Order: sequence, then C-alpha cells, then structure tokens
Amino acid sequence: MRILLSLAMVSVAPFVAAQNISHPPPATPANHLSLFVTGLDIEGNMGGFSGTSLGSETAISMSTTACNPGSVEGEWESNPSVNHPLINQMYCRLYENRFEQISNYGYGKHSFGSTNSNGCGYRVGCQGAAFNRLGLNCSDTYGSGLNWNRGDLGPLTEWNSWTGEFTFFGSHIDTGYPETTPNGSPSSINPANSMQFRQRIPHSKIGTAGATYFAMGYYLHKWEPEGNRENNMVNKQISLSTTGAGSIGSQLYGNVMEDRYTGARVESSANEVGGTAYDGRFYVGVHVSNNGDGTWHYEYAVHNRDNHAGNVRFVVPCSTTATVTNIGTKDVDLDSDPFAATNDWTGTHAGNCIIFDPGPNARPQGWNTIYNFWFDCDAAPTNGSVEIFGDISRLNPGANPSVVVASDVPNVAPANEDLGEGCGLDLSITDIASPGAAVGINVSNGAPGASAAAHIAAYDNSFALFPPFGPTTCTILTPDFVLLFPLDGGGSASTTFNIPNDNGLIGVQFHVQGAALLVGGPVLGVAELSNRIRVPVCP
Repeated sequence: MRILLSLAMVSVAPFVAAQNISHPPPATPANHLSLFVTGLDIEGNMGGFSGTSLGSETAISMSTTACNPGSVEGEWESNPSVNHPLINQMYCRLYENRFEQISNYGYGKHSFGSTNSNGCGYRVGCQGAAFNRLGLNCSDTYGSGLNWNRGDLGPLTEWNSWTGEFTFFGSHIDTGYPETTPNGSPSSINPANSMQFRQRIPHSKIGTAGATYFAMGYYLHKWEPEGNRENNMVNKQISLSTTGAGSIGSQLYGNVMEDRYTGARVESSANEVGGTAYDGRFYVGVHVSNNGDGTWHYEYAVHNRDNHAGNVRFVVPCSTTATVTNIGTKDVDLDSDPFAATNDWTGTHAGNCIIFDPGPNARPQGWNTIYNFWFDCDAAPTNGSVEIFGDISRLNPGANPSVVVASDVPNVAPANEDLGEGCGLDLSITDIASPGAAVGINVSNGAPGASAAAHIAAYDNSFALFPPFGPTTCTILTPDFVLLFPLDGGGSASTTFNIPNDNGLIGVQFHVQGAALLVGGPVLGVAELSNRIRVPVCP
C-alpha cells in the first residue's frame, strides 16, 4: 500500500522568502537549453582601482577588460538594447578562516560598446568588429571611473543570471533616479551622494590585522554556455584602505575562493540533470578547525555565481545525536534595502540537519554574492555533501529544486531514532526520510492474519496511554493519519509512505508506530503495539 502525504496532513506551508525586487528579471523560457550560443566565450581581466570615502564607508571600483577567445562575436549594444554584458564586482576578506564578501550588493555596469583593441595578448590578433560587437581575439577596457559611472549602473536583481537577459522597460536606467515614469529610454540618474549604487565597504572591515583582501570581477553575457563561464571571473589579491585599493601580485582566472581560500576545501556544482546544466553554479568553501575541546568549528562560504533560483535554504546533514552550538550566519544586503537591519538569516539544528533559512524580511541569496554559515559540533569532519535549495517560484524549466555540492560535513550519519516503548509488535524503518523519498515501514512478530496499521504523526504530537493495548507503560501514538494493511501468515507486513517533494518539510520529524488487532476473545482479542521510531526529514 502506498500513500502520498499532502502538506495539509503535516501542517507545513511552502517556503517563501521576501525578494524585495521592484523590477524582477525575465523568466527563463521553456526552450532555454536551445538558446545558448555555441562558441560564445567572454574572458574577464582586471586592472587598477578607484576609491572614495564618505562617513563610515569607502566606495571602490575596478578597471576591467573583456577579451573574446571564442569563435563568435560578443554583443556590446548600448541601452535601451538588452544585448550587452553586465560587468560585476565583489570585494572579499579572509580573516580567521572566514572568507566573506565585505562589499554590499552594489550595482553592475551595463556595457555600451567595444573599442575592439588588440590588448588580449593572443597569438592571433584582434580581427576587428563594429562598435556594438566584441570581435574575435579583441579586447575592450572600461576604466575604474567608467565602471562606477552611475548613469550605466543597474541592480543585479533585474537580470536573469542564467540566461543573461534583463528587461529594459521599467528598469532602474529607464526610470532614472529619483524615479520617473518608464519611457523606454535611459533617464537621468542623480545619486544622493558619492556612495549610492556603487560597491561600498564599511570601514570596520578595512585594515584588519592579519586579514587578506581580494577583488573579483565577473562578466555576465547573454546566452553564454555554462561550460564557458569560468574565465568570465577574474580575481586579485589587493591592498585595501579607506581611500582605495591597489593590486598585489597577478590576476587569476576563475572563482576567487578556489584560488584564495587558504586551508579550505572548495567544490562547485551547477543545477544539472543527466549531466546537462539547467541553472547556474554554486561554489562552497568549507574550513574545519579543531577547537581542542572535543568540538570542531565548521565555516562554510557559499558563492552563487549565476544561479537564477538562488539559495533559499542551505542544509548540512548532521544527526540528532550530535551536539551543535554557536550557529551563525552572514548575508549581503541590497543597496538601499529597507529591511537591512532585520533581514538576517537564521540557523537551527532540526532533525538530521543543520538548516539555514532567510529570516522574515530576508532575501534569498542572489547571484554574485557570498554568504557565510558556521557552527560548532562535537563530530569530526568527513567527506559528504551539502544541499542548496532554490526559490520554487524561479526554478528554470527542467531544473532540480536543489543543488548538491560535495563538502566536508560532521561525521555522524543521519539516522532514524528508535524510541522503544513496544508491546509485542516490532517496527523497523528501512529508509532515511528526505523530500520526495518513499520510506519503508516494516512490522513483524504480530498475530498472523491480524489487521495492522501504521500510526504516523508529524512533529511531536501528544502520546496517550491506552491500557487495553498492553501494559500501562506502553503508549499509543496519537496519529495525524493511519495506514491500514493486513499481517501475513507469519505475522509480518510492509508498507511505504511518501514524503512530499517540498523543501519546506526539511527538519520536520515524523513519529511512526505499528499497531495490530486480531478480532476475537472475550473483548477485542489480541492487541499489540510496536516500538515508536522518530524519522527526521533531511536531504
């Protein structure tokens, strides 16, 4: 017998996180896999920096150069055309084994044309192209001053980071600042001060003794294949002061954590189905240190390079038998976010998981951000994986609801917990519960031919004594629902129940108990109860 649980049965509402986006990105079309341009390959490069200080913050910008090592020209058209890249920046700090983004969720640079210069150093030189194209083997440099010119800066939240598309009408550049009625062409942008819309770093994060600082640039180009995007990222170690930044050493291509997170394990995964990417890539860095008191400190840094669904739940597997303390998070705020003071993420050890969720006013983790999650645990690290769940309202057609990334996790396997209290009937659960899984229920040692049932309750429902079913020390579970099935001639039977494929169930604990009744005898006949098993839901 099989039964599909409904959300109503377990009183769980679908998870919804506040987006705080006034002009949302375009949805991913159903045929998106067929629209990526074979041979399109944009390479990012980084130059010098500009900076200015106001109050307790420093605004900073980098010079970037795009190169085209691909086999097709890049599109470099100016607004109101949507066929151009967005140039993105990020500034990070490595301090006491935590790799964190210290810049805000500042705006990206809308490119508007290419000089098609010969600055890439390729063996074959620039082949030339029109101003609104990046030619083969050609370069296009935007200085640090041009990259923070507010007339071409726009929110990253307006862009679909998987497809590289945005809608101009109604966008920040269309409506201008202060905001006017959309008219389909660029409007005047008059920032309130020298910091607004730019990449900003609090002075409290600058000049930390023992810290190392880094910058990363990233070009997002419409319909560039996922497999060609690694060299869109470029990073440098930098010196950072309240008045600006300088380069230390040479640039490196690729993710900044892969290159710079000393002592950490860094792995990545895109949202893949059958080896084909259906949404963008997450990088997860983890650093585990021995506290010297029988516990370990786990530091996770999650970089969303270009995943459109984002991160609305980060889950680390960890058994209920482990002791977990010092849970903490650090997110990145939107520019001018009205909820900035109250939108922190939260973490909890629930069931077989350590679950990190946005708070009531918090945003999902958007693209081109690094979020941090940490805790202490009395279990040493082992090889495993973590899971990142996307916003279900933004899942791309064909994509999985989550991305699994290899990582170090506490060495305590998620397990069901036998709570005992049986009265003759034996119960076993053969599977670990996770969203979408079928969980096997087995009962044995009952009266042959008896009518049996599995009592299932969600969360920690009340447990009532029912003396006719055995000794007064044996409790019968008050169920949310019951599965009915007959015992065979040997007094055994098996059934299953399905966990709904909904990440809102992660952390829910089901309690399962078997019961059997053989009609006859002076009253009801033989009645038996099994032990009770707690089944936490975790990836």
